[in-house]
Formats: sequence, structure tokens, C-alpha cells
Amino acid sequence: MNTPVTPSPTRPVSTRALRALSEFFRLEAAGGLVLIAAAALLRGHREASEADLWPLLYVLPTRETQQHGREVLKDLLAQCNNSHLFSAVEEATLQPMARLHRLLETAEDYLGRSEPPASPLLEALLREIDANFNSQTIPQRLHEVRGKVAHLLSAQA
Repeated sequence: MNTPVTPSPTRPVSTRALRALSEFFRLEAAGGLVLIAAAALLRGHREASEADLWPLLYVLPTRETQQHGREVLKDLLAQCNNSHLFSAVEEATLQPMARLHRLLETAEDYLGRSEPPASPLLEALLREIDANFNSQTIPQRLHEVRGKVAHLLSAQA
């Protein structure tokens, strides 16, 4: 038996997002809910959450309206992420949490290499982590790998 994906646990969030956007743009609510449910499926979940609101920006027709949509939904988009489609989510939301999986994947790749990457690559990764997160906002796992990357960099010096 196939159970459909529903955004019901986040209905208040998805409803707020759709209402906020519809104040400025013509947007079909049903279409938006379908996109949110599809994002949940792509994330590997049967129920949608705040992490799945990012596709709403792609129904806005121009760069300008998409940027305005990002501004309108800034607080709601802050939790958007997807470990499989991190580039799409990052591009859509322009939010730090959307970058989390890519930063983790890059750091773990660097740490897992038999030959560590050149210092400029390590420095760039550390700068990007620091530009997106501070000591209060950095997720624990990213904090841990950041420390290991910093240690790897200092060992090269």
C-alpha cells in the first residue's frame, strides 16, 4: 500500500509560506503543496517539514521575484536542506543551513584523502564555514569536522 506524502505536519509552516508569497505573487496553493511534498520525497521522507519549502522559489518566474520571495520567506527558508540535492537547495534559498551538507561532504572528503589537499583548499573551506556559521549557529557535526580540517591545515604548516 502506497502512503502519499503529505505536508500535514508542517501545514502551518507551508500555509504561512504560501500566504506570504501569495501576497506578492499569483501562486496556486495546491501546486505549492505538491512541490513541498515532492521535496520531502527527494529528501527521503514521507512527511514534509520546513526543510522542504525551497521548491516554492522555483515557481516564481524571474530572478527578481525569486529574490523577493527569498526575502519574504527568509525565516522559513533558514531550515531548508537536502543531503541529496544540496546544490539545488543552496541555490534556491541562499541560506547557511542549505550549505551544511555540501560543507560536511567536502570536509569529510578532504579528511578521508590519503594525500591531504593543498592549503588553499583547506583555507577556503574554513573561510566558507566561518562565513556561514558562528559559534552559536554552527551544527555540532560541522564544528567537529571544522576542527579536524583546521588541525590538518596547521599540520601542513
